[in-house]
Amino acid sequence: MSPTFTVLTSGNDPRFDAAMRIYREAIDPSEQKPEERLRTLVSNSRYSFLVAEIAGEVVGFASVYIPPTREFWLLEYLAVDAGLRSSGLGSKLFAATIAFADERTGNAPGILEVEKPGAGIGADDPMRRRLAFYNRTGCRLMTGLDYILPPQQGEIPPPMLLLVHGAPQLATVERSALHRWLIAIYGDVYDLPPEDARIARMLAALPERVPLVGLAALL
Repeated sequence: MSPTFTVLTSGNDPRFDAAMRIYREAIDPSEQKPEERLRTLVSNSRYSFLVAEIAGEVVGFASVYIPPTREFWLLEYLAVDAGLRSSGLGSKLFAATIAFADERTGNAPGILEVEKPGAGIGADDPMRRRLAFYNRTGCRLMTGLDYILPPQQGEIPPPMLLLVHGAPQLATVERSALHRWLIAIYGDVYDLPPEDARIARMLAALPERVPLVGLAALL
């Protein structure tokens, strides 16, 4: 049976609680927001929570942040039920999320926060599988950017990368544009000020135009 996709409008929707069960199991604890914080974001106009359902059961979810400028969008979380991984559900949910964001931004670039792989990852490594998935969907890497994900609940997240989806006409991203994007993400997604020192640290060594490259070298 094919999944259906719905955008939640209330944090009191029982489907939100079902999505949170998947969230707790699938997302690394160091990258999780408090659930009550996520619940309040359901009604925030800058956030959208999509749930995937099969036969009335929530089997996946995605959360998307779109700033007022609509010059980019951020896929903050995407996860599917453990029993349905490698079934194609993740690809369908990702495609539905892209279509949702593209419709609202006019096909602006999508940004993904992804764990940086360690050296010599093997064929069965979950990080390799995730990167292979994003590679198949056409995502590209912001070269030279060591992304700093702010701690969520006291735990330090692992080193991260930023990927870009869409915008095939772009071979590079202007550093000034990336600066705006980071300020928006840090401010709206993580409640941090625009002068947060980590933003300047991420940008310090980057050229004026940051190259976008395929993910094959990471695999």
